[in-house]
Amino acid sequence: MIQTPIVTNRTDTTSGPGTVLRKVVTGVRNITKKKRQVGGKGSNLGRVMEDISCRTFASKGSSGEEEHIVIVRGPSNVACSLSIQAGTDDSYAPVKIKRATNEQGLDVEISDERLVGLTFDQGGLLKLRVAFDSSERYSLNVTAYEV
Repeated sequence: MIQTPIVTNRTDTTSGPGTVLRKVVTGVRNITKKKRQVGGKGSNLGRVMEDISCRTFASKGSSGEEEHIVIVRGPSNVACSLSIQAGTDDSYAPVKIKRATNEQGLDVEISDERLVGLTFDQGGLLKLRVAFDSSERYSLNVTAYEV
């Protein structure tokens, strides 16, 4: 038995080889995807840099205290500030930074739990030694802000 075609009141055209698309469509929702924008969200801290990668590990410093080596790769010759968080069971929490030095051994300025006044080198690298208030080893997450 052949079923008779079902007639509806829809006026849209959803398939076919035609090149003419209707502008007015009733009964159908037109969903468009938003393009992902390059760059991060702005805030009072600066714009979040999304195109960075970070590697961290803990080691004993020359004074015998626990230090974390932070290696951040990003765009070359860009000024930034870093916010460092320690991993907890289900999220990241800020940690109290006691001292931070750059590759040359110079102290890095600490302001509101952030390392400020930093610049990526020609190769896009930033290497730091960071000591925290406690002598524990942490799983670290770094957020970079372009200034």
